Amino acid sequence: MTRILLLLIAVWTCTDLHAQLPSTTMFLLDYELEGDTIYFDNPIELTGFNDPGYNNQPSFFDENNLYITSNKYDREKTDVIRLDLSGEKLYQITETVESEFSPTLSPDPRYFSAVRIERDGRDQSLWLYPMDHSNYGRRLLESLDNVGYHCWLSEDEVALFLVEDPITLALGNVTTGKVARIAENIGRCIRLTSNGELIIVSKTSDADWYLKSYDLLTRRFKILGKTLPGSEDFEILADDSIIMASGSKLYRFNIIGNQTRWDEMDDFSDLGITSITRLALSAEKLVLVSNN
Repeated sequence: MTRILLLLIAVWTCTDLHAQLPSTTMFLLDYELEGDTIYFDNPIELTGFNDPGYNNQPSFFDENNLYITSNKYDREKTDVIRLDLSGEKLYQITETVESEFSPTLSPDPRYFSAVRIERDGRDQSLWLYPMDHSNYGRRLLESLDNVGYHCWLSEDEVALFLVEDPITLALGNVTTGKVARIAENIGRCIRLTSNGELIIVSKTSDADWYLKSYDLLTRRFKILGKTLPGSEDFEILADDSIIMASGSKLYRFNIIGNQTRWDEMDDFSDLGITSITRLALSAEKLVLVSNN
């Protein structure tokens, strides 16, 4: 498969950008974790300001500030928007001719990062932006033009979903510029546990997808168990258990002895949700992204 075709496929299936942007809605819920039970309360639809429209890739920068990707200001491209949850206000953070997506708070809270589709409509680059808007930001890892998603490991290191054939997991050092490829055929979601292990989805075949952990010290992978069928987005709770959605339902991954299972936590169909595609988690809040 040629690189141009692969990037075009990734733009649609992975970043959901260009072509006709799908209509998505976000819902905010309070949650409380008590042992094996999660209690949800106070559901609120967040994206009536852009309905119908593209509202996706939510990321909590703190308990009251949610950064998202949206086409509110330009139907043909996306910008980063900040939702002030306590003040019930929204702010446009980026206003460029390019499309930005996947806003992520960096380990240095003075900055956030995002992936940007450059003006050629082809290259996908990782950028770092100051929170105080004192400058226009700078490109990181300039040798890479195929970044799909990212997850910070430290101020220097970042885990990367690279749009290659096959899709690749890599570790990049933004200080030295070095990039090490460590796995292939991964899902778009990359998360870090409290003890510093990386969690990914490994797609060994079209039918068999597995949650895997990667120890950054020993550089070894460990299979945790199968994902829910067809699901690749997940979040990690404070106790390092994993939640994942399928349809309108949310599940929690449990390891009991040598057995693993997905336990249903809740069904959000009463909110009009039929297809949860992404999740975002803070200490007390959960955001669900649903296809309209």
